[in-house]
Amino acid sequence: MSLPLGKITPYGTVGIGLVTSSDRPLFELEDLGTKFTINYGGGLKFPHVLGPIGLRFDLRGYSVPSVFDQTLTFVEGTVGIMFSW
Repeated sequence: MSLPLGKITPYGTVGIGLVTSSDRPLFELEDLGTKFTINYGGGLKFPHVLGPIGLRFDLRGYSVPSVFDQTLTFVEGTVGIMFSW
């Protein structure tokens, strides 16, 4: 959901899904299999900063229950360039 406020558009997001670990782990961690996950977050869009080019800043949190009898939680931040017509 987004709400345009002049030249800035804040937005929020929530979702559910699955995450799978590899049977050939990159850092030699134990194979966790496929787990249910919840993600949530939001950000800001700055459309048309330079013509059709804009910027996007996003911060998301992820929760994966039942990982070694606890909930694995981590945060991801991204910055992106977006093109709008």
